[in-house]
Amino acid sequence: MSRRLSSMLLAVLLATSACSNSLVSDPPPSGTAPEAAVVADTGCLDAAGTVRATPAAWYHDDALGFVGLNGDVPAAPSDRLAPLVLATTAAMAEQFGPMPEAGTREYTNAGCVTHRYVNFGLDNGTIVATAWRVEHASQPGWIPNEGAFVADGDDVLVSTGPHLVLALAVAPDGTTVRVAAYGIGELNAVSGWPTTMPQPLGAPPPGPAPATAEQVIAVARAVLPQVIDR
Repeated sequence: MSRRLSSMLLAVLLATSACSNSLVSDPPPSGTAPEAAVVADTGCLDAAGTVRATPAAWYHDDALGFVGLNGDVPAAPSDRLAPLVLATTAAMAEQFGPMPEAGTREYTNAGCVTHRYVNFGLDNGTIVATAWRVEHASQPGWIPNEGAFVADGDDVLVSTGPHLVLALAVAPDGTTVRVAAYGIGELNAVSGWPTTMPQPLGAPPPGPAPATAEQVIAVARAVLPQVIDR
């Protein structure tokens, strides 16, 4: 066999090996997400989604879908709520010091859990960690906010406002962890979003957000691996 033919065969073998390896590894995000004018956050949290896309594809201003943040209240918590509480409590302790959670809840749809919430009470506000999975692209403006969402790396969208700071850590299958820091009174002010509640006459304005963008980003990034560890 000539040296030239040997080199050609080696190149073919290497290319074949590379293709074989790519077939058994997870495919990269496609960059697109399904579009439909429906509630998007209806995916079962305990099952991985079949579509892979970037955070900017799952959440963008031109999307047809929207995040509803609601569902049915189950009669009893699921087995996976406690691990989320542990992961969130540990991530919060890294940023703010040890503190117990101040409340949890879940929502279900057609028998599967679609949302999990873990609340933390601070002296100067409230921090809420929420997990869900979108099945269609969604306008991020449907999520309560006080500022435009911007990318932080290739896995997080963050919104910063004077009374509300939040981060969305987004997995390729649309699984999302939102960590939102509300100043005193702000949680009530954004109740019923996308409209806001009028404040009682003479009531003080909402207090400043109790966390920085860097802190909520860090918590969201730390919690997301637990949610997608199915």
